[in-house]
Amino acid sequence: MHSYSAAVDDIVTIQTGLSKFWKNAHGRAPYEAAAMLTSARLELMPSLAAALHKWTPETTMTDGELILAWANLGSLMESSLRLFLAVYLTDFLADQETVKSLDAVHKTGKKKGVIHDPTEISLEKMKQYFARKDLLSPLDLAAVDYIHGRRNAIHSFSKKDLGSAQTFVQHVIRFRRLIAVMGLRLPYPDGFEFEGHRLARKVLTELAT
Repeated sequence: MHSYSAAVDDIVTIQTGLSKFWKNAHGRAPYEAAAMLTSARLELMPSLAAALHKWTPETTMTDGELILAWANLGSLMESSLRLFLAVYLTDFLADQETVKSLDAVHKTGKKKGVIHDPTEISLEKMKQYFARKDLLSPLDLAAVDYIHGRRNAIHSFSKKDLGSAQTFVQHVIRFRRLIAVMGLRLPYPDGFEFEGHRLARKVLTELAT
């Protein structure tokens, strides 16, 4: 198994490559998708990834630090899922039946009855969409669900199970696989690769052996 520090380094490399590639998506993605990606704060994703180095397994984390660590990982995970759907915006918006079946629609106002786009849909609905469309394996969906549950501890006044620092480390390493999977499943024009493309392939090859 990779060390925590090495896993975070890989996550930073892949996230940086994805952020740089898709931040300037005009000519690489349909107009609406490119506009959404350009306006998104993709430049924050490498910084969020690098912040994972703060939560080193060699130190004993307080409950407060563990809450912040899960929030860090959860925010990075949510941004990555939104990036995936934004790249495939045309397909997502065309899939009215599935999105409406998740009740991910505006209930009032001028947009009443219109489905939520990838910037609006809740993380819970996103998880359900990824599951319905078989966009992630059961293993990766389980990791997404676990991270989401622990990330929500930052919003809760009630008692929440934070897991342990070791469980957090394990899910950072699982996220390394998840971001490699999503990065490789995005469409790239012929002759183009994002920085970190080869690393993502290496990550999945290592895990398959």
